[in-house]
Amino acid sequence: MEKIKNLLKKYSDLKGVVYFIVILLTTHFLWKFSFIEGKDLHGLPQIFLWRSYDLSFIFNNVVDLLSSQVYWLVHNVFNMDVVMLKNAVYLNEISSLVKIVWSCSGLKQMFVFFCIIAFYPGCEKHKLWFIPLGLLLIWVLNVIRISSIIGLFEIYPNNFELFHELSKYVFYFIIFMFWVFWEEKIRK
Repeated sequence: MEKIKNLLKKYSDLKGVVYFIVILLTTHFLWKFSFIEGKDLHGLPQIFLWRSYDLSFIFNNVVDLLSSQVYWLVHNVFNMDVVMLKNAVYLNEISSLVKIVWSCSGLKQMFVFFCIIAFYPGCEKHKLWFIPLGLLLIWVLNVIRISSIIGLFEIYPNNFELFHELSKYVFYFIIFMFWVFWEEKIRK
């Protein structure tokens, strides 16, 4: 009987992680299958929900804001000599460029985070401040992430894809850590 109690205790400890993974995967695939990529000036998704709604203007505005903040950070804090034209940051006297496109916006990660906290058990009153704070932190971390990729790209120009891929996994790890903080410190 004691072994069964221990097994049930272990299962209840994993229940939250399983719930997190289910919400994460559901939101990931919902996002992935909801957008059809079109190509405009920014290479942004133009169609949402299978040709029902054109949301390019939202992504255009988000990418423009993100690009200007990345440029400011790279130029003023990292002290890099860069030039920005629309959503492209040019390095090394305009011989290399990093283009910031819709998938760099962090909107998907914000959507995933929002859904994880919104649909996860917990006090609604705490969700009202935790979700906006988390969204703001995700935005700031995305600006730092893209700026860091640009800084690393200038030093190691042949490793852009590696830095870009690794940073995506770090981004999702950070979202997981936000959930852990929610689960361990706020919700309980």
